[in-house]
Amino acid sequence: MTSLLALLLGIVSLTEPVARLVPESRRAVLRVVPTALALLVGAVLAAVLGLATWQAGIVLLVPLAWRLWEAGACGPRHELARWVAAIGVMALSAALTGPVVDRAATAAAVTGVLLMLTAPANAAVTSLLAVAGAGQDGAEPPPPQGTSQAPAGRTSSGHPLLLGTQAQVPTAASAGPALQGGRWIGPLERVLLLLLAAGGAHAAVAALVAAKGVIRFPEISKDDTGAKAEEFLIGSLASWTLAVLGALLVST
Repeated sequence: MTSLLALLLGIVSLTEPVARLVPESRRAVLRVVPTALALLVGAVLAAVLGLATWQAGIVLLVPLAWRLWEAGACGPRHELARWVAAIGVMALSAALTGPVVDRAATAAAVTGVLLMLTAPANAAVTSLLAVAGAGQDGAEPPPPQGTSQAPAGRTSSGHPLLLGTQAQVPTAASAGPALQGGRWIGPLERVLLLLLAAGGAHAAVAALVAAKGVIRFPEISKDDTGAKAEEFLIGSLASWTLAVLGALLVST
């Protein structure tokens, strides 16, 4: 049950980021068809696995609720609330169904966790930074992602924005070819932490965390206000927390 739920959530959570990468005329199809297919496959797998009615209901309704919530309510606070709700449901599901022992179930859990640690996790970290920034200065959070006013690229904490957000217009000083790998740094970091933690390479996890701090130290030390240090800590801790939760789900 938990593994199938994680798999469906992973697929459904990627629907919106992928839809933003295609022309507007094709977005409606990409927003509806993958979700419908995922729920159909989920219903078939629930029947094959012999899940109880209440288990099948949770497996199908939670991903559907995620998608409807995402389509009907935008903004960083809704993004964070959606993640908290999904994590809570998966934790409750794991507690009710017991440990994952079947290979197919383990593969489904790993696949779902990996999918959610990519673009959807980027959105969660970015939303947390937006809410934290709004709480400090009393301003409202920035517009929902995907609008023309949304920032693009990478925050100073090293955590990129969600795939599909529109980029800022480059200035004369920043014009020219530049690396476009910023949007991949966060997902790669979380996936690497997940793999290392699941493999028991705790020393490598500590080394990776320390290396990130060393790399960002020169930039952070130049900021006398301490804002970049706070942003770096909030973004990094949020990203690492998601990776650890994913590792716990996969390993239990």
